[in-house]
Amino acid sequence: MDIRARPNPSVLLTGAFGYLGKHLHLHLLRSGFEVIALGRRQLNSRNPCANVLDLSDRAALRRLFNEVEIDVVFHLAGSSDPAYSLLDPSPLYINNLSHTLTLLDAMKDAGIKKIIFPSSAGVYGDNSAEKLEESAPLAPQTPYARSKAMIETMLIDFEEAYGIRHACLRLFNPAGVNSSVNPPVRNALIPALMDALSNDREFSLYSGYNTDDGYSLRDFVHVDDACMAFQSAWQYLHETESSIIANIGRGVATSTAELVRQAQTVSGKTMRLRPLPPRAGDPGRLVANIDKAQSLLGWRPTLGLDDILKSAWSHSQRLQAPALASGANLPSAA
Repeated sequence: MDIRARPNPSVLLTGAFGYLGKHLHLHLLRSGFEVIALGRRQLNSRNPCANVLDLSDRAALRRLFNEVEIDVVFHLAGSSDPAYSLLDPSPLYINNLSHTLTLLDAMKDAGIKKIIFPSSAGVYGDNSAEKLEESAPLAPQTPYARSKAMIETMLIDFEEAYGIRHACLRLFNPAGVNSSVNPPVRNALIPALMDALSNDREFSLYSGYNTDDGYSLRDFVHVDDACMAFQSAWQYLHETESSIIANIGRGVATSTAELVRQAQTVSGKTMRLRPLPPRAGDPGRLVANIDKAQSLLGWRPTLGLDDILKSAWSHSQRLQAPALASGANLPSAA
């Protein structure tokens, strides 16, 4: 089914002010969707096309669902910092679990039967498999990853009880920046790396893992490819009567030390690397088997690591220009 075969399908996008939300919003609009974008307004997250709504507000959600016919919910809202979740899990569980339950309850009452949710590779925990299949046991090691696994269970329960079907996309390190998007600053490896390169600082990198070079292995997928996976999931939910859980990555293992080397090549700059001990809750290897997404969703990544790094470096330079012009002090990457 071609997305454009349906006249202006209306969808709800939560988390529209976030990194992934801003990118998906752009992709959905370009594909002809009528998008109702929701988010909680925060500093440096101005989006004139999004509505400010807290998902804890049950009455506001119900009013929205009564006023607008929603085809599907793309539920991207939530806390997304695994390391910080170890220090302060309470707000994460409120944002991720309580608010998701409120949303699902409102969907149930409104008769909305489809939801697409970004889960995480972190649900697999420290699994040494060369490539992780969706049938692998779940062993999340942080409150963040546990919240993702719990939401997957909630979605299964809501399908069995209320017929709300779901597509859970287990994302493996989405990265890069579309040049038409100005995403918020986020606590992630590649943005921190680009900031350090831009400002000629040494870069701290966790090491001591059971891998060939001692650095963790990750599967980086371009955010534009990840957004296309969400649209493929929308098609799947309309073409079938089934729910789906699928890995979304490139299926390619990249050492974080190799990532630093390639980033130096892309930027034309060099930096000193400072190894740190392994981080709590941080698996040594997370690489996707993407056969299921390819066969059932008809999705495959088209952009490589070089595309990811070039786009991230270009975005970093756009951020540097106003800071340099104003003489602002830039934050540390450590």
